[in-house]
Amino acid sequence: MKTIYTALIDRLQAKVPAIRWIDLNTGQLEVPFTDNQRPPVTYPCVLIDISIDRATAVTETLQECQGTITLTIADNRPSRTSANTTPAPSLEEYDFIADIYTALQGYTGIEEDFAPLNRTRQERVRSSAGLFLYRMTFTTSFVDLSNQP
Repeated sequence: MKTIYTALIDRLQAKVPAIRWIDLNTGQLEVPFTDNQRPPVTYPCVLIDISIDRATAVTETLQECQGTITLTIADNRPSRTSANTTPAPSLEEYDFIADIYTALQGYTGIEEDFAPLNRTRQERVRSSAGLFLYRMTFTTSFVDLSNQP
């Protein structure tokens, strides 16, 4: 999974320079913060979760894994989204999300370390802190080589 994580960081940094913070998702945005505190990230940010949904033995020491990569995308820029806004509503966040999707859909890593990423879900997440939060989910498969000498 380390290979996937580092490949995602490299790809996002190269293809979406607007991202200012990429990290493993350790709950940075879930902790309740007071008015004087801010989550320990810089916006816009992408937080990454990687999970193995299913593993099948190929040999005694190799497994083929089906994985899910969940990106939490957050931004705190105030934007005008009302249809009554003059000038026209600002929906730059959706361009940002499209850039992330374009960078990752079909991506296989530098040395084809995993099967092409395939987006399976994308959704807005409500935030009591007023953040623009979005969740994007990709699936992939890979052979887990971590048990190899």
